[in-house]
Amino acid sequence: MDKYKGAQHTPAPVPASDIEAAVAKALGLQQSPPLSGVASSSSSLASTREAGWDQRVWSSEECVGEMALGALELWGTPDRSRGIGTYSFDKDDKVSMRFVVAAANLRASVFSIERLSYHSAKGVAGNIIPAIATTNAIVAGNQVCELLKVL
Repeated sequence: MDKYKGAQHTPAPVPASDIEAAVAKALGLQQSPPLSGVASSSSSLASTREAGWDQRVWSSEECVGEMALGALELWGTPDRSRGIGTYSFDKDDKVSMRFVVAAANLRASVFSIERLSYHSAKGVAGNIIPAIATTNAIVAGNQVCELLKVL
């Protein structure tokens, strides 16, 4: 694949074999499983994290594993799976945030961009809504100023 638009590096996708191995490792299995019947173990794996897991940048393998665990936590739990398609993003929802951080870091690694820790990404996500509100207020103020010139 050639360089993407103005990118400095050629994108390098994560090999499918690496994805399969990372999913199997995250779920504690010998090989990649079908999605049914694994959810009960995923919640216990997610709760047995080492101290400081949210302060360090995850490897590509860990990102794939986090995405797999997040998907299993959503699809494998009857309470959560009923709401699929109706969720809105909330930076305080750990499953959503872990999934977004993992997906963003995988995308960043494909394009050779610096990845962020969970904690750093949560801070970025927390600043997006206030930034949008501020931008909207500035644009609305400029529109009123332009309207006053016309009148």
